Amino acid sequence: MGTGKKPGSLIEAELKNFKVRRPDVLSSLQQVELLEEKTVLKLHPKAKSDLKEIADNGLLSYKKNGAAKKYPPFKVGILFSGGPASGGHNIIAGLYDALKELNGESQVIGIMNGADGLIKADAKVLTVQDIDSIRNQGGFYLLGTSRTKVEKKESFDACLSTIKKLELDGLLVAGGDDSNTNAAHLAARVKKEGLNCSVIGIPKTIDGDLAYPPYLETSFGFYTAARTYSEMVGNICRDLPSSRKIWHFVKLMGRSASWITLETAFQTQPNIALIGEEIKEKGLTISEIIDEICEVVLKRHKAGKKYGIVLIPEGIVEFIPEIKGLIKKVNAAIVKIGNDEFMKMCLQARREVILVELDESTQRLFASLPQEVQNGLLCGLDPHGNVQVSQIASEVLIMDLVCQKLEKQGIKLTTQTHFYGYDGRCGYPTVFDATYTYNLGRAASLLVASKKSGYLVSLNNLSADVSEWKALALPLAGMMSVEERKGKESLVISKYLVDLRSKAFLEFSSLREKWALEDSYLCPGPIQYWGPKELVEAKSVTMQLNC
Repeated sequence: MGTGKKPGSLIEAELKNFKVRRPDVLSSLQQVELLEEKTVLKLHPKAKSDLKEIADNGLLSYKKNGAAKKYPPFKVGILFSGGPASGGHNIIAGLYDALKELNGESQVIGIMNGADGLIKADAKVLTVQDIDSIRNQGGFYLLGTSRTKVEKKESFDACLSTIKKLELDGLLVAGGDDSNTNAAHLAARVKKEGLNCSVIGIPKTIDGDLAYPPYLETSFGFYTAARTYSEMVGNICRDLPSSRKIWHFVKLMGRSASWITLETAFQTQPNIALIGEEIKEKGLTISEIIDEICEVVLKRHKAGKKYGIVLIPEGIVEFIPEIKGLIKKVNAAIVKIGNDEFMKMCLQARREVILVELDESTQRLFASLPQEVQNGLLCGLDPHGNVQVSQIASEVLIMDLVCQKLEKQGIKLTTQTHFYGYDGRCGYPTVFDATYTYNLGRAASLLVASKKSGYLVSLNNLSADVSEWKALALPLAGMMSVEERKGKESLVISKYLVDLRSKAFLEFSSLREKWALEDSYLCPGPIQYWGPKELVEAKSVTMQLNC
């Protein structure tokens, strides 16, 4: 007779027992001390004034000192913020194991549904059963997440009240650039109020746009997402010379940065991979981009190859001058109307009110776009107050324009579009991400134990063997810069974009002409957990080239 409990898959069960490795420096936490480095991150004047409570934080490194310390029990909260990223559960597991190692009476408090839970004091003490159930598992399902921002005074006050109520010694915020910006401001408020709670950031984003070389080499979840997409793209690459008749246009995640597309390109060697940052730097128009794609298609067509694949970063439309201008004007129009009111309208009514707000030339551009692209522009604003770029079918736009241009030359393409987005963010983490996140959790525990607040925990030297990885803590205030957000200057952590002078981009640039004309396709296959070390412990190509 069944127990009524739904059994997990075999891989789920096996991964719960999979043991990740620890760097030598984090192997025995009671013998580790934190040292302030002479290197100082340059502090923006606004950070010095707005975050004065944590502005004097210096860069910290972890060193073994041989003398074991004794620690009191700690209560440490942890929350996820923003979209899920593979490896998040191992932060909790690493934190739990580390705190129990420091003192068996320590507790990990799970904050439910991200910042919402912190504001509402929705939390629970995590048990060993909770922890063992999520080791090496994908997603954020144990705690959930949200995109709620802590910006207003009443929200900060509610968070401080929760910290007091739960008697937290530490709070870990696993999130991207915006979430860690929030963590910095929260750390300053906590210290200003005299609360004895360390607020620590954990670098998370599948887009790969949270990094601070050489101190922070990557964010967790990026490599797993890129490898998941690469498996799917690789499958298409195997189909291309098999069916010999289809051009595939594939959109990949990455609104502001094209790291996912660049990494997937290295993993699969497509015929064309568009990099948004290159388009922006060169000031390429949509017609120039289409011309470049058509040139490759024509050369392959003349060689008898009526097939190929184009990789497109999600945020490419924001890098194309005329489309970016259109998005900006649509954005302003929706703000003027009011997003809530706008979203109450039917799609046709939204189209009509937007067209009224646009000038004549912008109206013509809007009308020239495929219907699916127009509809994407009319999906309202995201929590940041921006047009939802992920809803804009840029792969359809580029495919249609390529087909239209080639039809005028007597060439009719057979095409297919794809968008790989949420498909890649919650899978089982690669061994790299599982190891990286577990040890981020361990490293974070020592920041709490040492009463350090306003830091982002980091591991680097990641291209080396795990045993040689180093641990650092970056002062959040030192990572800040000023950008315009919602029409005003705001202190934020800037996004890490593809640098056209980086080793990774230069290597890609040297190879893409060969990939364009030859069938150099790679099929990396699924993520592996057992087998040759080179396969199991593989790492991001872009990270290894740049670090």
